[in-house]
Amino acid sequence: MRNRASWMNKATDPVLEILADTGYALPSGAIYYNLSHKEQTDVSRRTVLRALDPLKEHGLVRIADQTETYYEITEKGQRYLSGNLDAETLES
Repeated sequence: MRNRASWMNKATDPVLEILADTGYALPSGAIYYNLSHKEQTDVSRRTVLRALDPLKEHGLVRIADQTETYYEITEKGQRYLSGNLDAETLES
């Protein structure tokens, strides 16, 4: 079971799951597209964008390119998804 943190929103887990499932870096627009069209998750593009900065600040995702538009999941993010990391204990 995942231990969510108070800073997380409803897009946090789905964003991490998309990044983990694809296995490569994606821009925010592609993350939103996959969530809304392929996964049928009811989240807005704005909610996805609001999830990405805190995920980056807490080390669960990182910027994958110099233009700062592609995101990839980190090992810490993978540990959270597997239930082996309590997100409430992460510092920003």
